[in-house]
Parts: sequence; C-alpha cells; structure tokens
Amino acid sequence: MASVNGFAFQYQPNKSIPEKLLKVLTAEVVLTLDTPVYYRYFQGDCVTKQLKHTTLGLCGIKVLKITHIGPGQDHELYLDLKV
Repeated sequence: MASVNGFAFQYQPNKSIPEKLLKVLTAEVVLTLDTPVYYRYFQGDCVTKQLKHTTLGLCGIKVLKITHIGPGQDHELYLDLKV
C-alpha cells in the first residue's frame, strides 16, 4: 500500500491534519521482534503505537489485532495465519 497524498490521505487547505481516505479498511498486523516479546512493555510499546496511530491511523485504517512474534516462540504456529 502506498501512503501518498491523494490515495491514502488528502491534505486540505488551512488544515494541519489530512483527510483520511481509507476509512473502510481494517488491518491485522503481525510484528516480528528480535527481542523477547515482554520487552515491549518495558520500552512503552513504541513500535506498535507508531504503526497503529501514525502510519495506519493517518490513512484511516483501523487496526483490529496486533500479534507480536519474538525469539523463543513457536513460529510455526504463526505461519498458517488466516488472511
């Protein structure tokens, strides 16, 4: 998906926040981590917040579910995620 002006969002004259053009879309996000999953609680879960609010939220995409996969977890369980 391209997050470009006119496709995902549209800047309006005299407004600092663009209009969200993808309001009807939803997303299920799978994040792979190179640190243990519980580290996100100590670090404030900044990657999830950034993706959810700034990247996808700017376009109007609603995040339904976020799955974190880190070292030591059974990755085979997540290879057959249903789309």
